[in-house]
Amino acid sequence: MKRLIIACAVFCLLGSPTWAGVVMEMEVRNADAAGKTGAETFYAEGEMTRTDFLSANGKDSSLIFRDQTMYFVDHAGKVCQKIDKAGVDQLSSQMNAMMKQMASMPPEQRQMMEKMMKGRMPGMGKPPVRRVEEGGMDQAGEYPCRLFTLFSDDQKVQEFCMADTGVEADLHEAMEAIHALSRFAESLMKVAENSPFGKMFQIPFKDVHEMDGYPVRTRMFDGHGKVAQERTLTTITRRDIEKDRFEIPKGYKVKSLESMMQGRR
Repeated sequence: MKRLIIACAVFCLLGSPTWAGVVMEMEVRNADAAGKTGAETFYAEGEMTRTDFLSANGKDSSLIFRDQTMYFVDHAGKVCQKIDKAGVDQLSSQMNAMMKQMASMPPEQRQMMEKMMKGRMPGMGKPPVRRVEEGGMDQAGEYPCRLFTLFSDDQKVQEFCMADTGVEADLHEAMEAIHALSRFAESLMKVAENSPFGKMFQIPFKDVHEMDGYPVRTRMFDGHGKVAQERTLTTITRRDIEKDRFEIPKGYKVKSLESMMQGRR
């Protein structure tokens, strides 16, 4: 019997490694999806996160964050776009050098270059003024939550229903992982803040980071103030997560930030 127990222990140690973590399922509804729903699965372990996106039209993608690096994964194309501090630093330096060269160009040539750059990188314009307004209480599934509305200039763009993380320990752990991702994105902003490239960055979860709680429901609005997408938390599970869940799938091509911005394959 003792040998059997030892053998079982060795087998478990040699098996696929797992880490205890939190897994959250979200239902996604799009206004233009003719009643079809998509899904998101969020995995969190320590300061590692992964979100798997399955759209209503069947498109499959993921966002992985680990080791101070973000990976945007396109499963259909088997391509990962890598974003880290070194890549942002390099691209920002190149952009600053380009802007200095443009400053010495004749006005017509400079305008042509600016137009071309905005076409490739539309986020280079003046960033909008963003503000958050706190509202009353609501209910999202089984969770009571408080409403927060995000405005971009004077346009309503998102609404968050935030549940108290003290009510559910797993919500608190998930939020800690999101905060780690937010801190990483803020560090990228500091690297790029003095270049026009820096204006393109939208910090993931930045606005949620400034609110109390966890977003159990998120609504996105179109330019007419109508709900374009709604994401609602459906389940939270604490379970072991396979270690390779936070790794790049084998056989996928990893693209640098520079090649991504230049449109190279």
